[in-house]
Amino acid sequence: MAPGRRRDPGPSHPYVSRDLAHPIWAHAHISAGRLIEALEAESLQARWLPLAVGTRDLAPGEPLLQVVYKRRTMTINKSVLNQLLIELIDLPTWARAVAEVLADPDAPGAPEIIFANEANTWR
Repeated sequence: MAPGRRRDPGPSHPYVSRDLAHPIWAHAHISAGRLIEALEAESLQARWLPLAVGTRDLAPGEPLLQVVYKRRTMTINKSVLNQLLIELIDLPTWARAVAEVLADPDAPGAPEIIFANEANTWR
């Protein structure tokens, strides 16, 4: 670059540069009681599992919620709850999917809930 010339600082429009410099954060919350109620509405038994005293950070895959249908049990961890919140899945629809998985004797041991045409939603 020639002496005395300044480098182009990038976009000059204030909204463009401000938007690029400041990330947007969003928080999604769901009531623990409403989650249990939605699962119980599908004839499931659900309970929150106790955390170790003094726990601040969850270990990856640590179960938070236990769901039971007849003799089948499923534990739900943080990543599953994150999917529910991040994808803004309708709570009764999600609870129905959990019930379908537990009612299916051929479901794998660690099933993942994937909705019909879900891949098209994220394209």
